[in-house]
Parts: sequence; structure tokens; C-alpha cells
Amino acid sequence: QWSDSPMVHVAIGNGMANNGSALTENWNQAAGSLDTVVTYTNCDSVDLYVNTTKIGTKKLSDFSSNWIMQWTNVPWSSGTIKAIGMKGGRQAAIDSINTAGAAAKVVLKPDHTTLYADGHDVSCIEVDIEDASNNLVFSATNTVSFTMTGPGRNLGIASGNWTSAEPFKATSRAAYHGKALIVIQSTLEPGTINLTINSGTMTPASLTLTTVTQQVNTIKPVAPSVSALGEGARLFTCTQNPVNKNIRVRYRVDIPERINLSVVSPSGRMVKCLTNNYQPAGIYSIDWNATTRSGVYFFVLKTNGNRIVKKAFIVE
Repeated sequence: QWSDSPMVHVAIGNGMANNGSALTENWNQAAGSLDTVVTYTNCDSVDLYVNTTKIGTKKLSDFSSNWIMQWTNVPWSSGTIKAIGMKGGRQAAIDSINTAGAAAKVVLKPDHTTLYADGHDVSCIEVDIEDASNNLVFSATNTVSFTMTGPGRNLGIASGNWTSAEPFKATSRAAYHGKALIVIQSTLEPGTINLTINSGTMTPASLTLTTVTQQVNTIKPVAPSVSALGEGARLFTCTQNPVNKNIRVRYRVDIPERINLSVVSPSGRMVKCLTNNYQPAGIYSIDWNATTRSGVYFFVLKTNGNRIVKKAFIVE
């Protein structure tokens, strides 16, 4: 939710989860109830509305101790609770929660639908249960199940409900707060992965994922190449997605440490810092948009006192 751009987020609850009052996004309260609402923002102030009725305005400066902007005794009314973030006297951000009706359909939200056929790439598919008006049914606990065909692996299905004893390595799961998550991994075979998701009597939802063969760019080490990394991080592949022209840099971290990976021009100018943070051991991949980027570039990977440089010729 947080970003450098103006943002605001509204939720139901007091924002103090450690005392048992967890936040929800459920605007389905009892008629006549008075509710506690919390808004988070980086704007100057927030205007809060229930439908067309303005509840009030609060300034962020009044909540500088913890940035938790609380609203008490907000009267519930079926419809919409809306927060408008104001910056410099103008509307800069908006967020809202709608009263939801009965669960009517399953909606799929994949983070991406084109995968590398490298046996590593994954698509994380959010499964939302919505009413007929496209509102998330926050209270829905319907079981969702899926079938899959094509060159893919089912890595698991989850819901975020830490009290659930359901196995992750399965094809069905009870939704939690109206959501579930399916993770599908590619194999080494390019092709089409087809998923069908069912939930009771609701209309099934379908999704197609495409896996593509990687096209390897010409990557040559700069002479002299610094390779004395021992068991540290190692940059080992740079590949191009033929669909969107992104360059995917994949590397391994053997020892937890700060990793800096940058794209540098031949003149030494920083083109793009891809990452600069502490990373646990593991395998990582980062995409760089190489569209309109024909030319020679250097991928520079720095760890604690060590460096690897790779030279890439990018041809449109």
C-alpha cells in the first residue's frame, strides 16, 4: 500500500492489531452500528465519507507519533466508505470499501501470464470471490479448487489463514477473507498452461499461461574479470524474453549479505540500479526493460568487497 506517490488506504478497525482488534475490509456491518475506522496516508489530510455524507477531515500531522489515523463512532450505512487523500489542497489519492452482496463469481488476478520455460519461473495467481457487482466478499470462506493441463507444475495453493491445517500441496483450499493464492511453475517445455478454477455453484473461471523459450543474449566477461567471490553471490545468466524484450538477470546468493546489481553504460554512467539491499541465501531474478536499449551495457554485481562484471550486447 505504501509508495512514494500519494496514497491512502482505509480499513475497518482501530489499527492496533496487537490487542486483538484486527483490521478488515468488510463494510457489511449491522444496521445502526457505530464503527472504528483507520486510514493510512502520506498525504497532508484525509476526508472520510460514508456514501455522500462527509464524516470529517483529519490531518496527518495530528498523528505523527504512529501515523495511524483513527476515526471512531463512524455510522454504518450500506454502500461505500471512502477515504480521499488531500495534498496541497487537492485530491491526490482515493480508496474505498463497498458493502458486498452474496458470493457470485471467482475472479483470477495473475501477477503475469507469460513465463520462461526454464523450470524456475512462476506465476502467482490471486483468487478473489466477488459478488455480482465486482465487490470482494471479505467474509467468504468458499472452497476453491482447480485443475491444470499443459507444461506446468502446481507448487501449491494457500489462503493466508495461519490457523488452517489444509496442506499447501493440494488443488483445493478454503478461501480466507475472500481470497486464495495458486502458484504455478513452468517446466523446460514451452507451451500453454490452462487452469480452470471452481467454487461450488459459482461459474468456473479460466486462465491461460504461456511459457516461452529463453533467447540468450551475447554475454561476455570483461577482461580482466573479477571472479574471486568464493562462496558469495554469483551472476550466472542474462536472458531475454522474446515477448516483452525484458532482460532477466538471474543470480545465486550463497551467503546472506548486501547485494548491489546495476546496469552501467560504457562511459560509466549508471543506467539502472536493479537492487541494493540485504538478501538471504537463495536464487534471485530481476527483470530490466531493454526496449529501445540497443547497445553495449555492463551488468555489475557487487557484494562485500567483491565484484563481477558481465558485458552484454543488446540488439533490437
